[in-house]
Amino acid sequence: MDYLTKPTRSGRSGGRVRVACLTGVAACLLIVGIESGTFLRHVFQITPIVVVLAFAVRRQRWTAPAALGLFGCWAFFMGLIWLYLAGVQTFFTGNYTPVEIVLTILIGGLSIVGIAASWGAEPTIGRARRILLSMTFAALQLAVMWLSLFGAT
Repeated sequence: MDYLTKPTRSGRSGGRVRVACLTGVAACLLIVGIESGTFLRHVFQITPIVVVLAFAVRRQRWTAPAALGLFGCWAFFMGLIWLYLAGVQTFFTGNYTPVEIVLTILIGGLSIVGIAASWGAEPTIGRARRILLSMTFAALQLAVMWLSLFGAT
């Protein structure tokens, strides 16, 4: 059984689920970019996802913790958007079209499923390395998001 089909503790094929969720998040973000007229910004925002997908295809054993960090970030970002739409916070401001709102729901849902698939993966490296990888990829995603929104244009 290879890495992509290795069952999670819950018995599901976590690698395939992770890859599907990463691909889905990236695709939804590209559609948001098309819808909002910010396609290149969104291409930049998905670069950490593309890196993890490339290593998932190569069956790297650290893919699950890296993906966990990315899914956590995207769930957090979608939560901030939902809080804005509910009138609670103002960090992610703007006018969101109905298509973009549906896409935030999809991205959030895919992120939650991806978190579950990544969390439930059989540990292939030590706990400290898993935590470090998750935090590193979360920090990378935060940095990429920050640069795409506030960096030099």
